[in-house]
Parts: sequence; structure tokens; C-alpha cells
Amino acid sequence: MRRWLVGQASGGEKRKEVGGEIENNNACETKKRKFNAKWLTGREWLVFDHDHIVMFCQDCRKYTKEKNKTNNCVLGTNNFKVEAVKDHESARSHQESLRIKSVKTGRIEESLAGRSLSLLKTSELEKMQLLFRNAHAIGKKGRPFTDFAWMCEVDRKKGLKIGETYTNEYQAKEFIHYIAEDERRKMKARLSEGKFISVMSDGSLDSAVMEEEMVYVRSASEGKVKVDFVGVKAVSKPDATNIADAVCSIMDSEVSTDWKNKLVALTTDGASVMTGVNNGVVTKLRADRPNVLGIHCMAHKLELAFSDGIRKNVMVRKAEDLLSGLYTVYHKSGVNRASLKQHFRELHMKALMPTRVGGTRWLPHLFKALDHFLRGYAGIVRHLEEKSQEATTINAVLREKAKGFLNIAKDGGVLRFCCLLHDTIYQLSNLSKSLQRSVSTLAEAQRCLSSTQAVIEKYKSRPGPKLRAVLDTDTFEGVLLKPTDADQHDRAKNELIDSLCQCITARFSDVNSGVLQAMRLTSFQCWPEAAMSSDFGDGEINKLISHFRPLLLSAGVDVELIPDQWTILKTELYTAGFSQGTFEKTWPTVNRMLHHRCPAILDLFDALLTIPATTADCERGFSVMNQVKSDWRSRLKGETLLTS
Repeated sequence: MRRWLVGQASGGEKRKEVGGEIENNNACETKKRKFNAKWLTGREWLVFDHDHIVMFCQDCRKYTKEKNKTNNCVLGTNNFKVEAVKDHESARSHQESLRIKSVKTGRIEESLAGRSLSLLKTSELEKMQLLFRNAHAIGKKGRPFTDFAWMCEVDRKKGLKIGETYTNEYQAKEFIHYIAEDERRKMKARLSEGKFISVMSDGSLDSAVMEEEMVYVRSASEGKVKVDFVGVKAVSKPDATNIADAVCSIMDSEVSTDWKNKLVALTTDGASVMTGVNNGVVTKLRADRPNVLGIHCMAHKLELAFSDGIRKNVMVRKAEDLLSGLYTVYHKSGVNRASLKQHFRELHMKALMPTRVGGTRWLPHLFKALDHFLRGYAGIVRHLEEKSQEATTINAVLREKAKGFLNIAKDGGVLRFCCLLHDTIYQLSNLSKSLQRSVSTLAEAQRCLSSTQAVIEKYKSRPGPKLRAVLDTDTFEGVLLKPTDADQHDRAKNELIDSLCQCITARFSDVNSGVLQAMRLTSFQCWPEAAMSSDFGDGEINKLISHFRPLLLSAGVDVELIPDQWTILKTELYTAGFSQGTFEKTWPTVNRMLHHRCPAILDLFDALLTIPATTADCERGFSVMNQVKSDWRSRLKGETLLTS
């Protein structure tokens, strides 16, 4: 028989006897447990909070569903038992959290859903690639959005799987928009990372007779020059204030708000609204930054210098009247054009019609008119002789015009002067093309200008190729010329050449002094032989440092190191075989070799390389704008024009 005895133990403790055994109640009290650090092994999800003395699952806290967020292992528990850890580890809610984590933190293409989607959408991606290529071609060539539909139809006829959706003009606009956005994003990132930029700006009327201001940016990094189209914006009134506001608005939105801190130069045409000293656009944009250069486009300067040089020349006026008259006779009469072409065929000559003398670019237009006249001289004279001998009264006016033009064309003095003009303008046209290169520098422009001027001055004592062919003969292309006074021709020749050289020197006087003259260091053709290089460029470097010091300091360039690094740069280049021609003379090559040794001086040269010598890129931009915003699309909005 089992007896239950309850008695009072010594010390007031209760004791109970079970089967003859007595247990102490303290042994039944809950043992105080601690977190075991070994539990963390292999369990990245488990976290112990030392401050609150709890453990919790960090993955469930972040990824579990809302209904499971009241779980003890999510809130935190002090139930430090290994069974509790294992139970949570095998719980369905925990496994679901791990799956969600794997999907969100892993690469999409490596996930099961990503792989499945990739397999399902391969054909769709191929279709989108074709559509984007068509849209890119539309934007690149300035074609209307409506062309997109028939381009897609042609792809279908070719057997390409282009699909039936996204093949209308509205989707073409969307595709081009996102292509443009991606290009702008890349440009903005590159310009934001760069230290220096220069701005080119010009204005023109579009097909809706609205003034559009176009902005390009030129930058240089490690010797590599890049020119980017930034934007175009309509200007309500083409005065200095509105144009300056338009340029700032474009630069702020498409580049960055701190673009003025990186600004090296502003290149514009010679209009007074742009270059005015007191209230011009350049003056307004420079504000309190005197180190920012205002550059007058050198291609525009050349046009103005040529215009000044021929303004008072009588023989030039006579040659222009002849060329303009011939253009009018043949351009406005289909009968005369057909008759002239017939004469060219009979003489086995290429049909070269007389062209317009004037135009947006004076030099190329005048050169083309002279070239067609001289190369097609025999055919033109033969046709004028025929028209001047017609006895019908119907063409009496044309007959008299033909007699007058024939009399001038066969004048030996006029023809020889046309040959002189051809030789001279040929050199100036080549110079203009050099000045219009996107990556042309001021140093290269100065060098080309000097060599061209030397050739033209040489024509005073040594005739050019065209003039040389007709100078000592009385015939030209088989046509007998009227005799001329040699002294009179020499006077006219010297007068033209002297006038042109004086006007070119006057117009380009600024590039031969000061900071612009010091920029000749950027052209390796201006560097001397090794024996003369010890002090070469030292004065120019000091001049450039003095002018651009605030800009260089704001870009983080250590200005004080530049003079010493210039000496190191020269020594290294000449040692590398620079003067012997064994070294590739480009600034990217120099940067790859010496940027670790001469970072400060190479940063200065990057700033100089950003300075544009011309606004020809803006002119090319206006050509594209006129293709896009044609007379048929004159209502095109500015946002759409910019996207296109």
C-alpha cells in the first residue's frame, strides 16, 4: 500500500515522499536557458539581438507575408531551445520566405520564372529588335513617322517575323523617344563626369518662320574630343536676353545645373546679338567669369574676310555679273537648258549648268559657279554664239543678252581674272572645309590659315594652275580670246591678293596674340625639333595658367605642378622619338603613356581641346532640322522635334 505523506521539512521547505523518495521543489523550478552560438552555424537567417536578449529570423522579418508577421520568431523570442529553432526552420512560412528572398535577390535571368519568360519571349524580343531598328532608321534619316508602317510591311514581305502590333506611326514615335532618351542619358553621364566643356550655339528660322536656337557641346577627356547635340528650342524673340535664357534652359535640363562651372569657351557666329561687348549673348552667359572665352566662328570669319576683300574690286563685280547673268538665262528657261545640254553632247563634254553665285555659304557657291563656267566654257560660248546670231524677232531680248554675255566671256582680261579667282577661292574653300571639321582645334585652324595665306600671297609672283594654263596663250578651250593688257591684269591681280590678305589678317588678328596664340601648343605640328625644345612653350604655359586658373582650381587640378609637368611631358615625348616620327602624335596616345606622371598638364590640354574653332556642327544640325520640320510638317512641336 502506497502512502502519501505531507509534512513540514526543516527550514520551512515542503517535502513529499513518493515511493519512499523525497524531492526538493527547487529542482522543479525552470532552468534559465541561454542562446547557444553554435545554432548560428549553417543558419544565415538566424540573428541574436544582444541588446534585447532575443533571437529572430531576419528573412521572415523582411520577406514573410503579412499574416505571419506576428510569429514569435519574427517578432523575437527568448525561448532559447534548439527545438524551437528547428521547428521554425522546417515551418512552411519560413520556407516560403526563403523562396521569396531567392527570387528577389537573385538575377532574374537565372530564376525559374526568368528562364521560362526568356524562352517564351525570344521571338517577341526579335520582333522588338526589328521594330527598334526601323524606328532608328526613321529618326537617323529624318523621315516622317508614317514611313514606319510601310517599312514594317516590307519586312513582312521579306519573310521577317515583325508581328502585327506596334507597327503604326504612333509606336514609331514611342520607339524614337526611348532611343533618344537613352542617348541623352549616356551624354549626360559623360558630361557630368567630365571636367571641362565648351558650348556652340547658333540660331535659324525653321519652316514655320520661328527662331530656333540650337546648342552643341564639345568635351575632351584624356585627349579624346567629343561633340554632342544637346538641344534645340524655339525663341519667342531673337534678342540677347531670350537667346541666353534658351541656351541656359537647354544646358540646365540636358547637361547639369552646374555646367557654367566647367565652361571653357562659347563659340558663336559674328552677329552683334551674339558677340556684343555690352549686352551680347556671350557677355550674358559669361557673367562674372572672365576666364570663359568668346570665340567667333572661324569659318564665318573667313566668309566675312573674303566679302571685305572683294567688296571694292571692279573685276570681281564684272565676273559676278557674268556668272549671275548666265545662271538667270539657263535656270529660268527649259529651252535654253536643253539647247545647252545638246551642245555639250556634241562636244563630248559633261553637261555643267551655270549655278547660282550667292547663297548661305558664299565661298562654295561662288567657287562652284566659276568651276562650271571654266570647265564648260566651250559649250557655253558655242551656245551663246548661236543665240546671238539668231535672226528671229521672238528671241530678240535673248539675242541681245547672249551678245553681251559672249562679249564679256571672250574678253581675255575677264577670263584670266576668273581663273585667278578660281585658284584663290579653291584655296580658301579648302581652308573653309578644314575649319568646319568637328574636331578641329584653334591651333590647327591657325596653322591652316597661315599656310593658305602664304599660298595666296605666292600667287602674286607664281600663277596658280588655272591662271597658268591661260596666261601665255590667246585661246582657251579652243576659243579665241580678245587681247588684254598684261599690266592691267597684274594690277588687278595684285589688288585682289593684297586686299584679301589684309582683310584676312585684320579679321583673324585675335588668334595671333594672347591666350588664343598660346593654344598652338595643342598642335604637334607646331612643336620644334628636340634641339630647340628646352624652353619651348614655357611662356605660353604660364599665360594659359594665368588665364584659366579659376577654372582649373574648380576642377581640382593642382595648378602649381603644371610648369614642372610640362617639362616632364616634353622630355618624355622627345625621348620617345617624337621628333623622329616614331611616336604617334595624338593626345589620346600621350594620355595613355603619361597620364600617371603628368595629370595636371594633361588636364590643361583637355580644357584647351574642348574649345571649338567653328559652329559648323550647328549648321549641320539646322540642315537635319529642316529635313525633319519640312514645309509639310511646319506644325511639328518642339518636344517632338528634339526627340526626332
